[in-house]
Amino acid sequence: MRCLQIYVVFALCSPAFLAAFQRPPGDPSKHESSKWEAFKKYPSNKPQTERTLRGTVAFSDGSPVQGAVVTLKNTKTGKELSTPTLADGQYRFSGLDVKIDYEVRASFREEKTAVRTLSYLNEAKAPAINFQLSQARSKQAGGEQPQKPAP
Repeated sequence: MRCLQIYVVFALCSPAFLAAFQRPPGDPSKHESSKWEAFKKYPSNKPQTERTLRGTVAFSDGSPVQGAVVTLKNTKTGKELSTPTLADGQYRFSGLDVKIDYEVRASFREEKTAVRTLSYLNEAKAPAINFQLSQARSKQAGGEQPQKPAP
């Protein structure tokens, strides 16, 4: 029995056995990064705490509205944030708390859209709320040329 115990200890300490548990040959940083890459493939189970609201503002004919003001109101605190739309009519609010409802509206010149609600029940990480102005671009953006009086 004693001989068997010595043989098992010798086998466990043999270089071939220990080599099976060592790092693979090569650059150790590559080995570590491959572990990290494998870890990143699986999503975290941590609850999401922030999200980003995106959307567009367009005229009734579908053309984007540059310079429309989109206002976001935190329904818990009453605090409002505003941002202008870009040339493609897009806007974005980031860092929004997922546990709070927000009210969103767009305005351009004298026209305001109806208030839309981003609910905390909407679990999307990047929800989108799009707005459409009721008037066509030519009337709202001053696209019509004034007529010159006849001499």
